[in-house]
Amino acid sequence: MYSNYHTHTALCKHAEGMPVDYCREAIDHGLRVLGFSDHCPWPDGLWDSVRMAYSQLDTYFAAIQSAREAFPQLEVHAGLETEFRKDLGNFIPENLLCPDRAEYLLLALHSYLDSNGEWQDSWRLHTDEGLLGYARHAVEAMQTGWFTAFAHPDLFAHGGCVWDDAAIECSRMILQTAQDCHIPLELNCNGFHRKLIRDEFGLPRRPYPYLPFWALATEYDVQVFVGADAHRPEFLFSTNEDCLAVAHYYGLQVIETLPIHRT
Repeated sequence: MYSNYHTHTALCKHAEGMPVDYCREAIDHGLRVLGFSDHCPWPDGLWDSVRMAYSQLDTYFAAIQSAREAFPQLEVHAGLETEFRKDLGNFIPENLLCPDRAEYLLLALHSYLDSNGEWQDSWRLHTDEGLLGYARHAVEAMQTGWFTAFAHPDLFAHGGCVWDDAAIECSRMILQTAQDCHIPLELNCNGFHRKLIRDEFGLPRRPYPYLPFWALATEYDVQVFVGADAHRPEFLFSTNEDCLAVAHYYGLQVIETLPIHRT
């Protein structure tokens, strides 16, 4: 791998290192493209215990620009990992995809809005209603055209869901929309750093990448990319080979670069 677009910084309160630290690590390992996509802050302070304050957003982009200038041999991009806040109207395209801010956005559904307009936790999905609510929110997000790619689309499996009709329908909704909207899907390396959970047979598995999801992906014309989801500089490369092994096993179409539309 010579690129990574999923990189965090200490500003998010649960990671280590700033852009210059990740750039040094990237160069030491021969990386040529490094994209930063720290957790997007919101003006209403939602989820602010695990992300920078909205007032720090310009500081974040300035730190990326400083790293870009310090390491001209590295192609550095400024992005954000963001939930789909349809409750904020056009806030995302008007305030994030604008000059001097994000060049790209990674969609990430750590939470989703249910049919009652309430935020639900995507990490603990166990019900059919929850799985389909997650999928519907993902479909609506991808159809906006605001997002360059979808980070850990199989996060719904973290809660230990069973691969049943609801999980399959959830997966098909995501995969079909990704195909239709030409949204690359991420094989997320950070799942290999997480604690093992038990599947429906009592056997240990990674919470994600969720192998049944990626096996089903072979039925669709979708592109995948490997994202380190690095929360420490040394995690830029620690499990890339594991994700590549998944991609190669299923014969998935792996891309190295994302379509950055902003410069």
